[in-house]
Amino acid sequence: MSQSPRILASLLACATLATGCKKEEPAAPPPPPPEPVQVTVLGTSDENGYLLPQTIDGVRTGGAAELLGQWIDKEGHCVVGGANCKPERTIALSTGDHWGGPALSSRFSGAPAAEAMGRMNYAATGLGNHDLDFGRENFTLNMNKAGVPVIAANLKAEGPASEGLRFPGHMVLEREGARIGVIGLTYVMGPKRSMAGRYDGTRVEDYATTLTAVAPKVWADGADALVVLVDDCPRELEPMVKAHPEWKISLLAGGHCDQPFEAKVGDTTMLSP
Repeated sequence: MSQSPRILASLLACATLATGCKKEEPAAPPPPPPEPVQVTVLGTSDENGYLLPQTIDGVRTGGAAELLGQWIDKEGHCVVGGANCKPERTIALSTGDHWGGPALSSRFSGAPAAEAMGRMNYAATGLGNHDLDFGRENFTLNMNKAGVPVIAANLKAEGPASEGLRFPGHMVLEREGARIGVIGLTYVMGPKRSMAGRYDGTRVEDYATTLTAVAPKVWADGADALVVLVDDCPRELEPMVKAHPEWKISLLAGGHCDQPFEAKVGDTTMLSP
């Protein structure tokens, strides 16, 4: 039996669509890009056991409790066990040198400063050249009390004598899906300016060699931004940061400056309080 021209035309249309005669749906539009996440880095350096406010030129300023209050009220920082931790978009970091100074901390070998750091919910710290002033064993006790990981990429362990001074060189912290890589650098002159024996079994590599080796590892770990903590004045690293834009450092935070320091080198912000 022959088919009418109308049926033949319909079959031909179905064949050209090659979809079983079902109407083709338009392609779904691509999903919108994710909203950017703002992560705030809260940084301190050379705390040196100053837990109480000081009066400078008649003005009462500073103190661990006052600082933590500002972090919570102005930055939305989360404390350990606090109810204000959703979402968590701050990262508290230190460049090192936590314990020695006023009697309040020194009398107890830094334990009060360690307790304060734990309460303030620091995410990581670099290794300061004075952090070992009360000895390695006490340093380990304090860091365990604080619950704060130490990162020191340029401190290289060399044998059994390095026990207690073996730290990861970097870590990646996640906040609301954003991954922040953090590299720690201990003071390159630390072994020469610390008490005898404090750095036995280790050597300290220069900053540029270390960053050239470690920065690519951080990016390979899926970091979205890179923060460097250094127990030295950022001014000392300014030329090498300028010479190595491939490190792609977002923030370089340091200490040991005689005055507050701030500079912009390419896309890198360099700061010291």
